[in-house]
Amino acid sequence: MGVRFTDMEWARWGCRQTGFRYVLYGRDTPQSLLSLWRNHPVSKPWLSAQQRGVATYFRHEGQEYAYRHYYRGGWPARWIRDRYFWLGLARSRPWRELSLLAEMNRQGLPVPPPILAVVYRTGLLGYRADLVTARLEGISLVEAIRSGQTIDWTRIGETIRRFHDWGIQHADLNVGNIWLAPGGEVYLLDFDRARKHSRGTPRFFGRSLRRLRRSLGKQPGGTQQAQAWDALIQVGYHREPALPPEAPVQ
Repeated sequence: MGVRFTDMEWARWGCRQTGFRYVLYGRDTPQSLLSLWRNHPVSKPWLSAQQRGVATYFRHEGQEYAYRHYYRGGWPARWIRDRYFWLGLARSRPWRELSLLAEMNRQGLPVPPPILAVVYRTGLLGYRADLVTARLEGISLVEAIRSGQTIDWTRIGETIRRFHDWGIQHADLNVGNIWLAPGGEVYLLDFDRARKHSRGTPRFFGRSLRRLRRSLGKQPGGTQQAQAWDALIQVGYHREPALPPEAPVQ
């Protein structure tokens, strides 16, 4: 179950409703940035990400931001591209992701600072949505692997363990959602459908680790990535995950 804004958090965040459009935003978000979503956000040609989990970067008044439109994945995407069933604002995907990002950012976890989220009602039962965060310097782990860069696998393992120690379960932990900053910092991205559990409940995290291992195994250099996984888990994460035999690194 996702976290929600507390009264203290609402002192720093606000919600603006115009017709069937809701904008969740930080109190220090520039009004000029909010005005970009005055019309239907999906219609903007300069925000053109067309794939699930893909962000588009844009600059506004000297600041750079990452924009992601919510697209469906899996078999539902064959029929419903970017609409979700409306169960109320507090149960919408952007509300949950933004509130979780705000909580993690407040706790000092390495995530992109949240800026705003938009929920746009479509009919009685559906909605579309956007999320905007600050842009981070650096490259994704998948880019680093494919370009042959030196990677601090131990630090990646340490970072993942930090999130798990706080009870954060990433729903899609893969090499594309691990971000390597120029100073060596490691960030995690894309917390759509992520969950926060009580601390000390590691049984929830094996699925995320198995997903990451499968993602790592699809990258070039199978033997090297197997050794990298050992460093990530045994040295960085400090716990051997219970992985099934059918999910080896190729």
